[in-house]
Amino acid sequence: MGYNEKILEARKHIDQKEYDAAILILESIIAEEPIKDVEDNQYYYHTFTEAAEQWIYNAVYQPSKPNHSPESNLSVVYYHLAWIYNEKKEYDKVMECANQSLLWNPVNVLSMFELALAYQYKGELEKYKEEINRAYKFIFTEAGMARYYADLGIYYFEKNMLSLANALFTNSTYFYKTNYAIDYLNRIAQRENRLSRKSSNEEIKSLFSEYHIGLSFDNFLYQTLYNKYAEIIKNKPDSDDFYYISRILYNMTLNKYFMTYRELKNEALMLQLKVPDIWHVMNTEEVQKLKEERKNNSYILACVDNRNRIITFAYNGECTLDTFQEKVQENIDRWSNNNWVVLGKYFSEERKDVMHVIIENAAHTSRWFESFVVVNNRLVNVQWGVSASGTGEDTYHSFQDSFEMMAVLSLRSYIPEEQNANVVNNNVTQNQTQNQEQTQIQNQGQSQLNIDTDTTEASEKLHLKAFSQEIEGYPTFTFYFPEDIGEYVKVNSNVFEIKEGNVQKIRVMISKCDSAENLEADARRWIEKNKEDAKLEEVNYKKESINGIPLEVYELKYTEHADWPHKIYKIGFVNNTRITISGWMVNNKGKVINQAFERLK
Repeated sequence: MGYNEKILEARKHIDQKEYDAAILILESIIAEEPIKDVEDNQYYYHTFTEAAEQWIYNAVYQPSKPNHSPESNLSVVYYHLAWIYNEKKEYDKVMECANQSLLWNPVNVLSMFELALAYQYKGELEKYKEEINRAYKFIFTEAGMARYYADLGIYYFEKNMLSLANALFTNSTYFYKTNYAIDYLNRIAQRENRLSRKSSNEEIKSLFSEYHIGLSFDNFLYQTLYNKYAEIIKNKPDSDDFYYISRILYNMTLNKYFMTYRELKNEALMLQLKVPDIWHVMNTEEVQKLKEERKNNSYILACVDNRNRIITFAYNGECTLDTFQEKVQENIDRWSNNNWVVLGKYFSEERKDVMHVIIENAAHTSRWFESFVVVNNRLVNVQWGVSASGTGEDTYHSFQDSFEMMAVLSLRSYIPEEQNANVVNNNVTQNQTQNQEQTQIQNQGQSQLNIDTDTTEASEKLHLKAFSQEIEGYPTFTFYFPEDIGEYVKVNSNVFEIKEGNVQKIRVMISKCDSAENLEADARRWIEKNKEDAKLEEVNYKKESINGIPLEVYELKYTEHADWPHKIYKIGFVNNTRITISGWMVNNKGKVINQAFERLK
């Protein structure tokens, strides 16, 4: 047997707890490997499991010689041995094997965790903590981050620092929900004689800041991978490496900028749409089973996203724009007759042939987001289950920038391949240009971990115009907005608006702010005053970050004009300055404002 066959056989024995048999196979791999040393005068012989490990290793260690990996991944072999010896409680052998694994791959996080575990079992808690913190600098997966926070939580649990331990186990579940993190949350509750609970975001941030614990992935590691991403975009934009690193960066940031997509087509109905690559597209058997469970639905496509939310695309018969509302009402009447309540109906801002309806059953235990789209004189119903909490309007607004909404709005006529070739080629070229522009912005040395840009279709890419205003005592900033959005109007020395006639599209205000720490309080005071003066009500609040700029984001609605669009305010801190950009009567206002912060000069 070769290496691959032997390692698979060893893993089978490990799964069956046949540890001695697994040890024999693993040791035979080591014995038969002709390369015995990790380096010679000409090369290193590190054995990385995947490309990202080598990119990280190169950035951290800056090796002076090229690497030539042997066929046998000796780091993985020694890791399995370390894992087995932890199970056998032979901790000196764990340390020997784990250190050998790290000799062959200095960024092997799993071996660091095994080494930490051995120290924990031996009661050497400080060395345990040291190994966990060493691993943190090399973690680039959600599962790895979940384990890091949980393992660090165990350290503080043993130290009886229960508030910090609770915060760590809570943060662990946000990356990946594990039974042992939940178990420790319950154990902390028992020690404190209370019900189990998760720490609030405010608690987590405060405690992590006090004890110098990162809130997410290591910034240097992220920047290393982002720099590699920029290099790949420049040299190999349609390669396997591009899709590989895009997936890693998306999982690290959940930023849609890094998502890659695929086109799904139904030739019989001449329909197509775009979905994220992370979505699993159901095969024929899965679709048939779903149709049997949900009787009388004829699915065009059915997808399952990364949260196991089933999204169905059902063909609901012939329909034109003239009969659109009538056909939607027929569906609403059918729901009403079956004890479903309509919580809200919403027309899309982007397309006149799209309507969204939020429905809930009479028991308030199940809620659905229903979207209707007219394509090729057919009515397509897109449906997915949502949380039955909050108002229907809350549900509607929570999905405005979602992958689900993107898929709905991407539904369109299918163009046969021979007619579509030029369109595809043009889109690829424009997407590359967009990515290169983003690369230039993000290569300015700022921390990029929490950037919040939006990817738009290449065909929708906007031509931008620079707007700036010199104010005595302030830096001069340049803002970029779509050139056709309206005319510049100076309101006073620190405020300008972009208007179309008398209608305000965008408003920019520049104010002083002492520090990023004061941004939240300053922004809140200004919002509260604005709410009172303009009779506005808060709909939503969240924090964002774009290119290292912290943002306070508010969505407000007019209390006396329910039919007016909501206003979005994004308030950022730059160069001891508070910049407030708000959007009102403009499509995609969130993206337009993001674009201004992304390109801020």
